[in-house]
Amino acid sequence: MLARGERTLDASGPEGEKTANRAIRDAAVDAYDRTYAKHHNAVLRAIARKVLNFLPSREKFYTAFGKNGRDRKRWSRDLRGELKSFLGALRPCLARLKDHFAEHVPDL
Repeated sequence: MLARGERTLDASGPEGEKTANRAIRDAAVDAYDRTYAKHHNAVLRAIARKVLNFLPSREKFYTAFGKNGRDRKRWSRDLRGELKSFLGALRPCLARLKDHFAEHVPDL
């Protein structure tokens, strides 16, 4: 997941924008499939996946943060640092949770 996020932040140029936009949608679909899809019927799953195709582009995502989002290099650097710090702290907790629930949820 971290690698996908880094690809999204690092992509540049027209081809990079397409890759970044695809990575955002792929991450959303993956998150949906891992969480809500198992609780929805086939019709609702199909609708939800189609709706995820309308996620905003990476450019709109950045500008949604206002003036801070316009300085993409600074924003990306700061976000990457914060995410790495957060994920570094989160990994031990996730490992403990995974061990705890492993006997009840074999797909973890």
